[in-house]
Amino acid sequence: MASEVLEIFCSGCGASVARYRKQGTGALLRLYLDRVVAPKELARHGPTLPPLDCPQCGKRLGLAQPGEGNRPAYRLIKGAFRRQKAR
Repeated sequence: MASEVLEIFCSGCGASVARYRKQGTGALLRLYLDRVVAPKELARHGPTLPPLDCPQCGKRLGLAQPGEGNRPAYRLIKGAFRRQKAR
């Protein structure tokens, strides 16, 4: 499966939220913490995850959800973010 690094932005203010290594094709539904490239603080959360909010404007971007195989992940809110291939 091919992977690509994506830059995730808040759709409200345009602030960069994370760089994420996406595997496969299709929509971005979940942000698995073990695939977060930056910021490293986002990937270091413990077993209980706080909601994913924009660091600049506070807009809610995702909610904590146990991923497949108990991998911690955020279920992203459709329309709350935009993505772009990282350079």
